[in-house]
Amino acid sequence: MTTTLEQIGITRKQFIEKYFRILNKNRELVPFILNRIQDLELSQQSDIGRDLYVKPAQIGSTSLWVAVGLTDCMLSLGNTAVVVSYSDEHASRLLLKANQLYKNLPREINGVKLIYPELGRDNTGEMFFPELSSTLFTGSARQYNFGRGEPIHLLVGSEVAFWPNPSKILTPAQDRVPMNGQIILESTP
Repeated sequence: MTTTLEQIGITRKQFIEKYFRILNKNRELVPFILNRIQDLELSQQSDIGRDLYVKPAQIGSTSLWVAVGLTDCMLSLGNTAVVVSYSDEHASRLLLKANQLYKNLPREINGVKLIYPELGRDNTGEMFFPELSSTLFTGSARQYNFGRGEPIHLLVGSEVAFWPNPSKILTPAQDRVPMNGQIILESTP
């Protein structure tokens, strides 16, 4: 049986802050409490779901969108979240971040055992939740065929200003995002 945020009665922000724990810059596992800029990005999305954020470095913008993509995949049937980065190495690190968020979910809160969807495939570019048919992909903007194929419900472009040829990725990928889907592009200048 699947669960949605609406059924739980919380927002994405509330889910992220209540359930996810993240390694901070001091290598401590702490609750994922959004900072001011992350909170602004999440709360001030446009109604049309097509947003561009120019951001300072090292504020956790991409971490936020990885957490949003993971939340959507864990709680939505048939969801596809895609995070495209500027390099293969960075894309792998983003998937590692998603895996860390998943593996550090609390197993119990106030004596209540929590059950999450099981992770099926878990490889260098994908986390798949078979009971929901939902997938979180990461990839590099250097892979020019990235973003082709199935529908994308959340497309996150990380550090778009540093992609070698943004239109080769964005043109085919945005055609796969339905009108009720989201495209989030973020970058330092």
